[in-house]
Parts: sequence; C-alpha cells; structure tokens
Amino acid sequence: MKMIDEQIEPDNSTSILSYQLRSPLTSIKAALGLLLTGKLDPQTEKGQLLLQIAAKNADRLVRLSAAFNEEDISLLEIISRAEMDRLLLEVDLLSAWKNQEFEVFYQPIVCVESETITGFEALLRWRHPRRGLVSPVEFIPIAEKTLLIHELGIWVLREACFQLRQWQNKFPRKQALTVSVNVSTSQLLDGNFVKRVELICQEMDIFPETLRLEVTESSALGDSEEAIAALGQLKDLGIKIYLDDFGTGYSCLSRLYQLSIDSLKIDRSFVSQHQWDLIRSIEIIARSLGVQTITEGVENATQLAQLKLLGCKLMQGYFFSEPVDAEKAELLLLNPVCC
Repeated sequence: MKMIDEQIEPDNSTSILSYQLRSPLTSIKAALGLLLTGKLDPQTEKGQLLLQIAAKNADRLVRLSAAFNEEDISLLEIISRAEMDRLLLEVDLLSAWKNQEFEVFYQPIVCVESETITGFEALLRWRHPRRGLVSPVEFIPIAEKTLLIHELGIWVLREACFQLRQWQNKFPRKQALTVSVNVSTSQLLDGNFVKRVELICQEMDIFPETLRLEVTESSALGDSEEAIAALGQLKDLGIKIYLDDFGTGYSCLSRLYQLSIDSLKIDRSFVSQHQWDLIRSIEIIARSLGVQTITEGVENATQLAQLKLLGCKLMQGYFFSEPVDAEKAELLLLNPVCC
C-alpha cells in the first residue's frame, strides 16, 4: 500500500485512510521500540502505558485496514472526523520534532510598581509548514499521549535557560532576570527529570534561583507521591515553583503550605470575567501563605487599574506584550514598560 505525502483532499477517503495508517504504525513502533531498548521495565507504570498505546493503535490499525476490503463501509463508521484530524496532527507532530519546526516564544512578567520586566514565561510554539502556528492546546495533549512531551520539555528548558543566560549577561541588574517553564505531570514522574534539570542549569551556567517551573494544581496537589517528591527535590536545588492557573481546580491550602509553593498564578479567566472579589480573596490567601501572585490575562488599561487597586503587583498579558520570539523579547527589555 503506497503512503502519500501530498496534501490530502477531504473527499478522497482511500487516500486519507492510507495516510492515516502511518500514525498507528508510528505509535506502535515508538512504544514497542522504547520497551525493546531495555531502558524501561514493561512492569512499571510507564511501561504499562506504552503497552496500552501499542495495543490501542494495533486495534485501530486493524479497523482501518479492514476498510479497504469493505467498499460499503463509510469512512465515518471507522473513524470520526475529529479523530481523523487528531491522527493527522499526530503524524505531523512526530515529523515536526524531526524537522525542528518548534520555537520558543517569550511573554514578559511585569512588576507594575517598578514598571520593569522581572522575567519571561517560555512558551512552546509549533510552526506548521501548512497551518502556520498551531495552538499548544491542540498539540500538547498529543505530545503527552505519545510521550514526546519528555524530549520537547527538555528542549524548551534548555532553549529557555540558554536565552536567559544571554539576557542576564546583556542586561545585568541587582535582581537578575528570570525565566519560567511549564512542566507536565508526566515529566515530574520521570525519574531522571530532576537530574536533567540540574545538569541544564550547570551547562547553561545559570543560577537555579533564577529558574521557575510552572506546574498545574493537579500536578502539585494531586495524589502522586512521585510528583510531589520531584517538586521537593527541585526546590532543594533552589528552583522556584509556580502554581499555574490557580483557582481553576481543587486547591488544598494545607498542601500549598506543605509544598512551599513560591507563587500563585491567578488564572486569566478571573480577569476576563471581572471576578474582582475572587482575585482579592486569592491575594489575601497568598499573603497569608507568604507567597507572591502573578495575575495572567491583563489585556487593557481598565483591567490593569482595577488589579492595581486589589494589590496585584506582578502581571502578565497582552496589554504588556503577546508572546514573541527571543529577538522581539529583547527589544522589550530595551524599552520602558507602560503601566
């Protein structure tokens, strides 16, 4: 069966199916290949996950292959349009990693009191050759499912730390610039993750105290003892831990205190919905815990003024800058911040 690489016509069912077959095959090969290297025990949680991925894709492959022998079977009886789109994206995502189609963008975190940029959040972007920039909302879940998130995450961390070192050298200040990088639960469960982070800090010659790792509430406050232990080890290195999208999940305040979270990032939805009382409550909680807050999603002067009245000091959002590449981010450091 010939695999095609040209752009797929939506009404060409046979071509779409032959294109789709590459995704299950790739997933099976990747999952079993990793197990066959002997670096991962099939009896571990991650090993079992890989086996499940291989089994699920083997079943999908059988169903897709059967379609070629059943002319009366509708394509949508075999696979939904949504699943088809996801599979196409999965194929492209694996190719993107090989073809180096990923970029790191940076969005400034601003102190509105001093009107200065204190640091940046590093954000992964995928520049698809046909679709342009693909939203992380679309491809990050696929990267986590295929375990590509581990290599992607380390690559982003290395790129961000390298860029931070350049900026710290070029823009020395009493309070050094910082960079924050998002980390998934699966990364925290990787037994080598903490060591790899430590080695990157050494390799890029940055102080761990200027690196922040952002985790979700489920990662930090969930039941995984391995993830919680990893967070503790990262803090022992001097790395700061930010709790992202705070308030959107179930927050256990006693666990927050236990983990010594360094900053709560107030979710952008609270700002867009003008939930000022809730934001004020989070500020009060943060002060009682002795942690700072960063308010996300600031998009206009009215929101900025209201947040200042609530005591918010660190902010992030399109009012200051959208996420930009490293070159444009450097220009932001050269110009005063409008607050």
